[in-house]
Amino acid sequence: MFNQMVFGGGGSRCTWQLGFLLSVERELPIRPSVVCAASGGSMVAGLMLMDRCREGADYFHSVCKKTEKNFYWNNSFRKDPIFPHFEIYKKGVHELFHDSFEHLHQTSDLRIAVTYPPEWLPTPIALTLGLAIFYSNKHLFHNLHPMTALNLGFRQLFHPVRQCKNSAEIEQLILSSCCAPPISPRLSLHGAEVLDGALVGNAPVAGLEAGNGRVLILDTGHFSNLPNCFSVQKGGQVWTYVQPSRPLPIGMWNFTNPNAMRHTLNIGLTDGNAFLEVLLSGKERLVQL
Repeated sequence: MFNQMVFGGGGSRCTWQLGFLLSVERELPIRPSVVCAASGGSMVAGLMLMDRCREGADYFHSVCKKTEKNFYWNNSFRKDPIFPHFEIYKKGVHELFHDSFEHLHQTSDLRIAVTYPPEWLPTPIALTLGLAIFYSNKHLFHNLHPMTALNLGFRQLFHPVRQCKNSAEIEQLILSSCCAPPISPRLSLHGAEVLDGALVGNAPVAGLEAGNGRVLILDTGHFSNLPNCFSVQKGGQVWTYVQPSRPLPIGMWNFTNPNAMRHTLNIGLTDGNAFLEVLLSGKERLVQL
């Protein structure tokens, strides 16, 4: 039914995507030809294509039960990291993707977004500016696909997983799409410094293939001015957006609350069931944005 798919970022909130997929795929297996993903959504997209959504949900739930703090300020003058997030994510990516090479080369064309900062800005300033633009677009202007960061010289490029030479390169690509200093260390990809793939806009639609068809877009943000599920005509394509039915109880950088993580997963399960009812009943809502 959907020949292309888009996964937005959201850190821990991407657990909602896992719940949604676990619910939907019981009745309607989704196997698009092209998948575009950014940030935490790139990990979820890969898990979907490898049929490992349950393993991903279990991993991050177990992490939340073990992690005591999201910030270790006592490490400010030590070698140990202040933020545990990158090591948690790096370990999870390796555990879940260390044998992914053959599978991800034989399945859908997974394209992972990475943001490159403007050449005229130092990376720390570029990150601060990008985050300010990201949150203002989301919370003040409610833009689904903002252009501000792109107009300032940020570049969002899509790297096909099929071009990776081994599982280690796939892991590095996923981590690069989640690069958000100081939460993570500064990272480079193919010799160029990179930033979070969702920095210019959470739903990475720019990597979609042209042509007719249907696109399913999973965004982890909650836009109160928009329906939970709606479709938009884009030339010969129909873009169907699905967002959480309520604000998610877990924060983007929260790895210490297993109950909130489980609740977020359950919201995804419920929203997946609601989506199936709409889709199978033919009562999709077509809107103009």
